[in-house]
Amino acid sequence: MHLSDLHFGAGARLEARTAALVEDLVARDVDHVVVTGDVTEHGRHAEFERFCRVFEPLALSRRLTVIPGNHDRLGDDVAELTMGGERVRVERRDGLHLVLVDSTRPNPAFAFVAHGHLGDADLAAVDAALASPDPDSLVCILLHHHPTALPHESWLEALGERVGLPFGRALERGADLLRCAAGRADLVLHGHRHRPRGVWLPGARPLGVFNAGCSPSLGHGREFVHRDGAIVGGPSRWASSERPRRAVSRRAVPA
Repeated sequence: MHLSDLHFGAGARLEARTAALVEDLVARDVDHVVVTGDVTEHGRHAEFERFCRVFEPLALSRRLTVIPGNHDRLGDDVAELTMGGERVRVERRDGLHLVLVDSTRPNPAFAFVAHGHLGDADLAAVDAALASPDPDSLVCILLHHHPTALPHESWLEALGERVGLPFGRALERGADLLRCAAGRADLVLHGHRHRPRGVWLPGARPLGVFNAGCSPSLGHGREFVHRDGAIVGGPSRWASSERPRRAVSRRAVPA
């Protein structure tokens, strides 16, 4: 299950929706959950601690993987608590080869410095991380920022683009990342964008590029069924019984 942009600290209502999602995921016995950044709203330790309490059942059973987002770099900079300061790391679980990528900019100082960054060293580390996956494992790259251009989600983003501010743009090295992943990975899962979108890039080994949207606002995450290193039946949405129907109909964009 792919969740993203939880924004603990943005309001008790959103946090309650996230808690309901987690309860249902535990009840469904989902084998693994990935969270692609913006765990917190202001990057505060107290916000991250509430996230940890809610996700504790998944963390204790080693069914949780988390990477940082740009919001996690604010305030107390809790990004270090997700990947320990590493820019690229590999996690192996039964049937999964997960390549974790920190695409955030350290110490952004201002919330509007939200665009990501990938350097030569990051891409070289991703290349190495894709070199030796376990046989019959689904290979997934996890990062926060979108590697391909996506439509603006607000008039502020559109205005920023007009005046040359980069915060709404895709990763500058996103195309390089996708070239590195082509033929070697199955999924690139990201966050940052609050409306869910996705695409399959063609090839001998198709590559899916998906974001989960703002999971608590939408009331759902992306579910992937996999077997023997391959996606079965394509990605599907799963919505909890607690989902806010108006928010879904108003904000969700079919992928």
